[in-house]
Amino acid sequence: GVCELKKEHSPEYRLAMYEVEVHLQMKLADAMGELRVWLDHNDYVPVSFEISKKTEGVLVRMVFAEDRAAREFKRSFAR
Repeated sequence: GVCELKKEHSPEYRLAMYEVEVHLQMKLADAMGELRVWLDHNDYVPVSFEISKKTEGVLVRMVFAEDRAAREFKRSFAR
């Protein structure tokens, strides 16, 4: 999606956002630990993220400002 930002005394501009959704076959606490380690190790700060418990595993939705971060996250966690 695209998020619109406005700054005072400057022209309007757009900031692209990159969303990745993955399903992880693990417990919520384990998933949160793995995600934290990955984010810290790669020095990425997501714009936002949601994690929800499902019948089998968890669903994680991460939004990054950088395309590279989104692609690396998907490569690391899409199984």
